[in-house]
Amino acid sequence: SDCFHNGDLQVLADITESNGMFNLDPLYLGSQNWLSGRLIRIQVGNYFQGGNVELESLPESISTLSSLATLQVDKNSLTALPSDIGNLSNLKELNISYNDLEILPESIENLGNLEVLSLNDNLLISLSENLCNLNTSCEIDISDNFLCDEFYYSCFENFVNFNWNWQNQEECP
Repeated sequence: SDCFHNGDLQVLADITESNGMFNLDPLYLGSQNWLSGRLIRIQVGNYFQGGNVELESLPESISTLSSLATLQVDKNSLTALPSDIGNLSNLKELNISYNDLEILPESIENLGNLEVLSLNDNLLISLSENLCNLNTSCEIDISDNFLCDEFYYSCFENFVNFNWNWQNQEECP
């Protein structure tokens, strides 16, 4: 019960190191769930440990977490996601709300098992039409961003639960 996959532990170490948390034991990073030694859920945000944990970046190595089903990194200061985030083939929930994201990586379309995608309250100024390639049963919340109507693709109407509400369109043509 105390065995952890070395590669998964290394990813947690990469997260702590890339965010300047050199004294934090990776096993105490946010809230984690493990199954058969593999990381299946991680939740990290500035609401843990008295507000002392706030991520500014995610390392590319996060895309090697082959068993990860839930990644909740909402309420941080992320400005970008790793370009290979789409390699998380078992990911069912991705919550990246309340960050500082302006764009999403193209590989996000590869998250074929995704059931929940929370992108609300970011700084998104553009959307890739690749989001249309997600499973239409995926619940997507993209409200409270800076998207102009030109990024509202008709394919979103095929999604069972899609929230586009309030967009700051002051800079739109």
